[in-house]
Amino acid sequence: MNHASFLFEIADIRLLSDPWIEGPAFYNGWDLISESVFRYEDFRDVTHIWFSHQHPDHFNPQNLKNIPPEIRSNITVLFQQTRDHLVTNFCRGLKFKEVIELHPGRWSSVSQDLQVRCGPIGDIDSWIALRTSWGTVLNINDCVVDTKAVCRRIQRRVGPVRLLATQFSYANWCGNPENPEARITAARKTLQQVLLQCSMFDPEFVILFASFIFYSHEENFYHNDHMNRVGAVAHLIEEAHRRKAIVLYPGEEWSLGSPHDWRPAASRYEEDFNRRIASGPVRATRPMASETLLACADTYFQRLHNHMPAWMPKPWLKTTVAVKDHARSYELSFDGIKELAAGPSLHADIETSAENLYYAFKTPWGAEALGVNGRFRECASGGSERFARFFHAANLYSEAKFDAAWLSAQLVRRGLRVLAWRGRVGVSTVLNRLRGDPAQRS
Repeated sequence: MNHASFLFEIADIRLLSDPWIEGPAFYNGWDLISESVFRYEDFRDVTHIWFSHQHPDHFNPQNLKNIPPEIRSNITVLFQQTRDHLVTNFCRGLKFKEVIELHPGRWSSVSQDLQVRCGPIGDIDSWIALRTSWGTVLNINDCVVDTKAVCRRIQRRVGPVRLLATQFSYANWCGNPENPEARITAARKTLQQVLLQCSMFDPEFVILFASFIFYSHEENFYHNDHMNRVGAVAHLIEEAHRRKAIVLYPGEEWSLGSPHDWRPAASRYEEDFNRRIASGPVRATRPMASETLLACADTYFQRLHNHMPAWMPKPWLKTTVAVKDHARSYELSFDGIKELAAGPSLHADIETSAENLYYAFKTPWGAEALGVNGRFRECASGGSERFARFFHAANLYSEAKFDAAWLSAQLVRRGLRVLAWRGRVGVSTVLNRLRGDPAQRS
């Protein structure tokens, strides 16, 4: 369909993954390279939709609202089990036919011809395996699957993979404009990840997707300079690993196992990308009054304080942000927001526009969106990480997601990882030993 989305059809099942049809993503930071052929009326032929995670280039609320209600009522939604149920509750509110949370520990039958299994990666992402009589299709989308250990863990759950679908280029902030080496390194790292997956999963076919975007804002447009091109990656896969590369342009179809020439689609993407870049940024920074920003910040920190557990001391985390269009700098801590100087501070962690900082205060995902769309400049070494850490911790409090049960679970998980690392074994082995399994006792 586009970007990270394709329609998988088998018998009477038509399962659509991660539909993003139109419009920007990540707070006006990304746009699609090529226009979609798929339209909202075409959802009429869809029986199931699977979302890998809640990023807007995979789960786009506005696009979902644009699906006619009478069509939504005939579509079943599949999503991983999560603690907050935000995605599934949103879909239930849109009156989809059914919303099913996929258990990570087992296969689920969609029909007699198709079984699916979904597994989490990191905090929010997930992959899906589609098991058919033809073989297993593994859709990794943009999950970070960059080590042999992670690949083996997925392999144990899904078995042999005949078709792999994976991301082929970077998709976040990759250095300041004057640091192209950071983007070259990020592009090379993503390419190495693709090659590792080819080696570990040993698929017969590899679909390259989930990267058909360009950085479309004047604040991040420079990120387009070293993105991997799908044609170059497809060529390398065939040359280095002797796997059959699949590249599909919006509206194009491919029957599993049939001959395919990826070059025409890759050429069309290249033409679209070059045309987009030649036209320059399509989105610009919007002015915002400092009073509007500070009012939103005060509301954010008031909510944070209201949800702070009485027994929990305030974390020491803090970050400093220079707001370039206001020529001011602010220190953010769990005590609130404090202006530091009349002009941008030389000691700021990051520099960004007022509307970006406003969005970080306004929504739980605003700071993460800024890290992905790259609409900022890092002023000090490690500054972007300090900014991200502060908002990650603060959002847990402000959204009432941080409680004693959550803290206990995190401590147990961290402890198990330490035990597993020291014993050079898997977490499941540690659990069996703690339970007293005689086969694992030592």
